[in-house]
Amino acid sequence: MDIFGFKLRLYVKDRTKLESVSNIPDLAERKRQLYDVIDDAHFQKLVVFNGGVGFFAGAYQIFAMAVTLPFINLAYYNPLGIPRHEETLLRTAILLGAFFGQIISGFLADLKGRRKLYGYELMVLLLAIVGVCMSSTGLVRSMSLFGWLFTWRLLMGLGIGADYPLSATIASEFAPTQHRARMIASVFYAQPLGYLFAGLVTLMVLHSHRHHIPNDPLTTSCDEHCHQALDNCWRIIVGIGVIPALIAVGFRRTIPESPLFTADVLNRPTEARDDVVMLTGQDRGLELRRNNVQAGPNDNMEPAAHQGAPNPVPRPDYEEEPLNWIQRWRDYWGSFHEYFIMQGQWRPLFGVSVAWCCFDIAYYALVGSSAAATAPKLWQNFYATCTLPLGEGNSTDYILAHPFLTNPNCSTPGDSGIYGYLMSTTAEVLLILCLGSIVGGALMIYFIQNHSPRRIQATGFLCLFFIFMITGVILRFGSPGQAKVGGSIMLVLAGILFEIGPNFTTFMLPVELFKTQHRALAHGIAAATGRAGAILFQVYVQYSEFEGNNFKDHKPIWLGFTVLVFMPAMLMGLIVTVYLIPETRDEDGSNRRLEVLQHVGGKDARSNAYNRHSQFELWASAIFLPWRKYQESV
Repeated sequence: MDIFGFKLRLYVKDRTKLESVSNIPDLAERKRQLYDVIDDAHFQKLVVFNGGVGFFAGAYQIFAMAVTLPFINLAYYNPLGIPRHEETLLRTAILLGAFFGQIISGFLADLKGRRKLYGYELMVLLLAIVGVCMSSTGLVRSMSLFGWLFTWRLLMGLGIGADYPLSATIASEFAPTQHRARMIASVFYAQPLGYLFAGLVTLMVLHSHRHHIPNDPLTTSCDEHCHQALDNCWRIIVGIGVIPALIAVGFRRTIPESPLFTADVLNRPTEARDDVVMLTGQDRGLELRRNNVQAGPNDNMEPAAHQGAPNPVPRPDYEEEPLNWIQRWRDYWGSFHEYFIMQGQWRPLFGVSVAWCCFDIAYYALVGSSAAATAPKLWQNFYATCTLPLGEGNSTDYILAHPFLTNPNCSTPGDSGIYGYLMSTTAEVLLILCLGSIVGGALMIYFIQNHSPRRIQATGFLCLFFIFMITGVILRFGSPGQAKVGGSIMLVLAGILFEIGPNFTTFMLPVELFKTQHRALAHGIAAATGRAGAILFQVYVQYSEFEGNNFKDHKPIWLGFTVLVFMPAMLMGLIVTVYLIPETRDEDGSNRRLEVLQHVGGKDARSNAYNRHSQFELWASAIFLPWRKYQESV
């Protein structure tokens, strides 16, 4: 079936049972032929589209949950504002759910198969979206809105997190070696696109309700029509996210099981090759002739050299009969211990995990779940002044903690009423934070083809270290005008370097460095470590105070201190990238096969990543690569 140029197979044979290999003359030869067939394929648009649409849906919800929190605050917590502990839990709920979803789905994908889960994680996301949209306080506030929102956000994070190891692993295992980096990067580029779409939808929905939301700077109260409009807005914004999720669920059930999982775990390389040929549209007869393979009576394709004289093949370590769950569990963890502990693969796993953690500390504070809280601090677009009764304390501090008051003596500057505040905040998030992500992601898809992701990651961490140092100094010591202009420019640059750097590479490296049997779980562990770092920093920024300023203060001075705190994290990410993560490219910048990379980080591997000469080259390239390119061009 052809839909929009995609060749779809709606009914795929089940590839979940272990097959006897006693009648296979040369299993290694069959797997080699499978890699050849995969490498002969073209750029897999269907695989990229399947992974990208799901990522788009998840990114949309992350951004929508962040940008709609002020709507919920106004509609349900006015005038005192949402309590700090509830705001902290709501901001971290999706991250906490993603932490568990990434580990659970990575483990199950390695044990049961990638396609077994592919699509179901988005069904969990769909259920959570419906639950969030239906959350309520009850007729007479008999229920807790916070309780419902936290529960459904937690479930939403479970579905979003489960998509990370599944989409990354499937994209890498279907990809031809020469296209693997661009395919993975293209899947991940759906994330900034999802952020952008969520921001645009927010602006359009808010604009459609403009007649019911006060825009008078002298009116800070929200009447019944205003509350109803705000309540409708955030539910519509979140609910629109079901559209890409539904599209992704339908497409994800149309692709076969990962060919490498079918071949390496289920010992069915012939069927894996059939799936690849079906998906890519290659001519099967030509492939058989080119590989000098003949089809037997049971389609048991044996190399011609072995016809009539099959060679004995060592039996696998596991039984030929399908194994029960307990036995497969034991075998899996035995293999996990052998591969990561005994063979020393824990070293690159630790490296990619710590690097992802260091990056997410900054990323989710500026772009992710706290994006809507960053822009007001930078642009100071809702300073209010009011006269409070004696005993209420300093009026400026009080109004900054409670920016939407019903006190008739309060006013806001310019045209920043409630409507203006929400519109400007969303627009600023799009301008400052999404612009850099969109531009940087597009550039990354271009550069990743011929440049090492390890070197790009090291260079990104190094550049971000200096970007955050300059930005923090500007925000901390500069005038309000300097903070607004200079801080905005530097954060746009940071957004670009996020994408041409650790944001893409931390997603890519875990699926390139480890073998098929443990690839999904390794990616899940690395991603979950990143979410753990983001959660801890979210809690930190909610309760930290710098010179009397905390997270709720709309002052760039607080943001300046926060940005300076990112510097040690960037430095740590640079160190673990240089010393713990092996190189994944050849000297000419071309990709290596996954069957080669799965052993590059072990104890016995003489990888260039671990000798002093290579480390010096990496540090030097991170600093002097632009100058070297300039000299070559001249």
